[in-house]
Amino acid sequence: MPRSALPPFSQKLYGCKRTIENLLLHSARGAQRKGEQVAIFFLDLDRFKRTNDTLGHGAGDELLKAVARRIGCSVRAEDTVARIGGDEFVVVANVSRADGVTALVGSIM
Repeated sequence: MPRSALPPFSQKLYGCKRTIENLLLHSARGAQRKGEQVAIFFLDLDRFKRTNDTLGHGAGDELLKAVARRIGCSVRAEDTVARIGGDEFVVVANVSRADGVTALVGSIM
């Protein structure tokens, strides 16, 4: 189905999906040139809906901003952090060894 035939909301999701696909492709090519691997982390906030329901969407927005800052401060400058859904984030990083993945996860958590 051509993108123009999708409903407006689907077009937005399609664009987001394309952006993530391009990011992963770019990361994979860079990692291949450097002899590295790509680590992809999907992070989902447990019970986030409860925060929105009990404290309001303003509090939920502030929590999302705080989480994004914390993740952003925990990764390297060359890593990518993106919010891909309501309470979902993705981190894409090139690593040279498995212990690099362990260290990165440890810094985020």
